[in-house]
Amino acid sequence: MGIYFAYFYWQSNRLPKILRITSYDSIKVIPPAICHFSWSNGDGGMIEGDMHVVNGITRFDYIVKIVSKSTSVHMVVTQEGTAFAWNEGAHQGIRGRYEDIAVQTGLSNVEAVPCSTWWVPDAMKLFVPQDVTFL
Repeated sequence: MGIYFAYFYWQSNRLPKILRITSYDSIKVIPPAICHFSWSNGDGGMIEGDMHVVNGITRFDYIVKIVSKSTSVHMVVTQEGTAFAWNEGAHQGIRGRYEDIAVQTGLSNVEAVPCSTWWVPDAMKLFVPQDVTFL
């Protein structure tokens, strides 16, 4: 158990305090991390959520608010950079390159996020749902 936490402590020293998320290449190489982000355009639009990364796989869970309408968005990105995104409760989603899907889902407005070590990663968060069809 001590070796496990020593390894994660060593990895946590490699984790940047602020991570640029405009390209998936910078995300997939970090050690297990939890990141929280928030962005606002000043006109009532905002994006706020969390990102979990382990072994090059990433899960985003965030809210996109435009004026008075809020949408809960989820996205899983594979090690190769293929993104699967869907709205809460939807049975259809979109799939494609991370950078393209980030533009379509509003995530591209967030350029950098603060991160901390994900000490006990939960791989169950990283699965693409089976009840959603991705186009």
